[in-house]
Amino acid sequence: WVIGRGSYAKVLLVRLKRTDRIYAMKVVKKELVNDDEDIDWVQTEKHV
Repeated sequence: WVIGRGSYAKVLLVRLKRTDRIYAMKVVKKELVNDDEDIDWVQTEKHV
């Protein structure tokens, strides 16, 4: 289930099978991450 979309990514509703807990997972479009600034942004997003 897609619960949101942006220019760099989409957010999916996911369920962890072993615990049955629900999470939001951001999926970044790899082809749009081209330079160091983009990589810094992705690293920052990963820690949010």
